[in-house]
Amino acid sequence: MLAALSQASLIHIKGSYDEETFNEAFMMHTSTSPSYPIVASIETAAAMLRGNSGKRLIQRSIERALDFRKEVQRPA
Repeated sequence: MLAALSQASLIHIKGSYDEETFNEAFMMHTSTSPSYPIVASIETAAAMLRGNSGKRLIQRSIERALDFRKEVQRPA
């Protein structure tokens, strides 16, 4: 769980992308009146994902999700 407010969203991009197409799609869904508390929470969440600690956080989240799935599927 990232430390961003519930109204916040992050865009995850892996690999190359067309910047013009991305910007066009982004501008269709962004606000012209940003909420600075939400922007600050996004910056905090992005900082949490940087470096080795971010990789560990993601790996642990995946492990917990897989453990949860196993528990839900296990017969009672």
